[in-house]
Amino acid sequence: MVSRVKTRLGAIVGFPEASRIYHQLCLLTRQCLHPEEYQCYIYFSEHISDEALWSDARLIRRVQKGLTLGERMFSAFEDVFLAGPKSPQDPDFLHKVIIIGTDCPYLTPEIISESWASLDTHDLVIGPAKDGGYYLLGMKHLQPALFALPEWST
Repeated sequence: MVSRVKTRLGAIVGFPEASRIYHQLCLLTRQCLHPEEYQCYIYFSEHISDEALWSDARLIRRVQKGLTLGERMFSAFEDVFLAGPKSPQDPDFLHKVIIIGTDCPYLTPEIISESWASLDTHDLVIGPAKDGGYYLLGMKHLQPALFALPEWST
């Protein structure tokens, strides 16, 4: 059975090919993650996958909440910020979160490391995509107004 991922792409190349492309993009994304360096949360659209690619015990797996892309991203940021240590006196105080999609063929571990380091001196980090969107978004503090944009993924 072919999953209905990358629906806009599937409408052009067919859903079997879109599914194959999506799987390759997931492989590339997984290669960029280093759970030994960062606490990594993986958010699935409908149900938590048992696929070996995401089965590393160091990956925290959750299901997305929200109807729109903005709502889902906000919910993921909120979830991760709330899951972390609550006190700045705690040496593990969570003060930086980065979100990436699984459709970023040019993403590298170096881009993630550079973005992470940039959050030491900046409140917000954005990785602009060539199509006008973003492939990476990072912040020190939850900024709800950012997610109130009328349309994401356009």
